[in-house]
Amino acid sequence: MLEIFFLFLKLNHDRFSVVVALIFQYAVAPRLQEDQMAANAPYIGELLVDKWTAGCTGEAKPDLVEVCSGYTGAYRASSSAFAFFCIFAIAAKCRPAANRESWPAKYVLFIFLCIGSVFISNDPLFIPIYLNVARAGSIIFILFQQLVLIDIAFNWNENWVRHVTL
Repeated sequence: MLEIFFLFLKLNHDRFSVVVALIFQYAVAPRLQEDQMAANAPYIGELLVDKWTAGCTGEAKPDLVEVCSGYTGAYRASSSAFAFFCIFAIAAKCRPAANRESWPAKYVLFIFLCIGSVFISNDPLFIPIYLNVARAGSIIFILFQQLVLIDIAFNWNENWVRHVTL
């Protein structure tokens, strides 16, 4: 039964990342505000609230602070996915079979990356650095995606023109 669960996760990793981002944005972020119960948790509550809302406290309205921290929750899951795929791209380059093996360990690593990202402050890492890296990466991705689509259309056209009988 556990093998079927991990096979399902293996086939749906992209959906798993989106679900984690939504959980961070809509479930975790609202609870990590100064007036919520998480702020009163012993030892760690105040630290988490400080890390999660750093960079968002300049907003005038409390709703905007909540929205800002919700967005950074989605950025945390996104940065965890980025780190995860970079780690396993290097692992697959070093050992090609690593791409097909040890899926339970991969999910545990992804969850640990997500949990670890909660303890990183917004201000020095996520807002000024990660957002700009993500913006540049998305531009490069879209350009490469357009090249691939144009190449597919060109090859498809050549294949169909070759089969035309006159």
